[in-house]
Amino acid sequence: MAAPIDPRRFRANFYLAGSAPWQEFEWVGREFQIGDVRLRGVRPISVAPRPMSIPKPPRAISTPLALSENFGHVNTGIYADVIEGGTASVGDAVTV
Repeated sequence: MAAPIDPRRFRANFYLAGSAPWQEFEWVGREFQIGDVRLRGVRPISVAPRPMSIPKPPRAISTPLALSENFGHVNTGIYADVIEGGTASVGDAVTV
C-alpha cells in the first residue's frame, strides 16, 4: 500500500499478532481456540470498500485492488462460528 492502513478499516472482532501472514486461512474447516472461546473457521472474508468504517487514509485507496495485485487474493481474514463461548482477552494465544 502507498500509505499505512488503519486496521479499524476492516472491522474485525480479533486482530492477531505474531503469526505468519494469512496463516488463519489454514483454519477454515478446523477448530481453534482464543482464551476460553472455541471457534471453527468457516470461510475467508473478502474485503470490499466500506465508506462508513474508514478512519484514515481517505477512501481513494483501493484495498481490494492492492490485495489482489500484491497477494493474489482480496481476503482479510476468516469468518468463524463460535462453538463454545467464553472469555478472550488481549494477549491470549491462539491454539489450533
